[in-house]
Amino acid sequence: MLPCVFNSPYLNVQLTKVRQGIMIFIFPGLNSALNSSHLVKCSRLSEEAMKTCINMSIRSSRNKIILTLYLVFAVYLIYVIIFLASMLFRSASDVKTKIRALPTYMSDAEIDKIRVLEVGTLQQQLQQAFGKADDNKNGYLDKDELSEWIQMKVSEHITVGVKTNFKVFLLLDKSPKDGWISMEEYDALFLSSRGAKTEEDLSRSDREQLMSERAEFLELGNEEKLTIDELLTFRHPESSHAHLLARVTELIDTLDEDGDGALSVSELGQLSDPAYRPSEEEAANFPVSSETEMRALHARLDTNGDQKLDQHELLVFADPRHVEHASRDAARLIRLADADGDGQLALTELQMHPDQFRMIVDARHRFHQPGDRR
Repeated sequence: MLPCVFNSPYLNVQLTKVRQGIMIFIFPGLNSALNSSHLVKCSRLSEEAMKTCINMSIRSSRNKIILTLYLVFAVYLIYVIIFLASMLFRSASDVKTKIRALPTYMSDAEIDKIRVLEVGTLQQQLQQAFGKADDNKNGYLDKDELSEWIQMKVSEHITVGVKTNFKVFLLLDKSPKDGWISMEEYDALFLSSRGAKTEEDLSRSDREQLMSERAEFLELGNEEKLTIDELLTFRHPESSHAHLLARVTELIDTLDEDGDGALSVSELGQLSDPAYRPSEEEAANFPVSSETEMRALHARLDTNGDQKLDQHELLVFADPRHVEHASRDAARLIRLADADGDGQLALTELQMHPDQFRMIVDARHRFHQPGDRR
């Protein structure tokens, strides 16, 4: 009786279904394949033939899965290649814009190209600078030409300050040669730059300048001595990254109300609030008088578009080489000297305000008072 039951067609069909269920459980991706007409036909075959048929279907489905994975990987790889290519193309096409936004240190050849020889009268020097700044040689300086020239001259000044700092440090560090600059060593440099041997040989204005510089020296120096980095901050604070970073850190500490280390529009907007009294440095860097102007400035500086100015974005802006400062200076000078109101400057208009335009001859005059020869 039992052999008849186990050999019955009904039981064979049920066993086939069980085997198919097991295969579906082990290989879920084979569900469609096991439901195909091919496996339906397999269920009518002998047990050995059905095993062979199922193995073939498994291999076929496995190959399909592998092929699908290869296709997915290929699509992903193509996407990555396209993305990298677009980034490289964008970087290459934006090099000029990025350099103009924040120039790097200049080479000696670049400095020689824009250097204005300080010979002759100031009027003659202004004529030299005017000719170099007039890109299209039409006899006028528009806002873009003047802004670009100012930015290059500031970059020249920053570069020269950094390059000469090491030489000045070695020149001063003599008695004793201990890797520090003492006030006595700096006083010797100050006296020699004025052609004097003692303080008594200085004019009244030079003595006042010496006292002012000594006060700055004491404020900055550690135990009345300066390291090479501190010497750069002392002589050219506009060239010192340490000084710029300290300014930015102080600004964030002052205005950052929520403590996230960045400045939102409303936080930066405190500088334009009549009730807030910004420092001279803050007022010079953010000369805006309304909330609308501050919002516009915030948007221009927010390079990553997160609605906040982080330390890096503020540090880039604090650099005097930033195009924003040159553009502002150019607009101010054109408003000052544009007698006929055509939005550009002729040489005669520029020469009527020689002191205000000294900076286009040497950007040192933008950062240092006339008596300061550092």
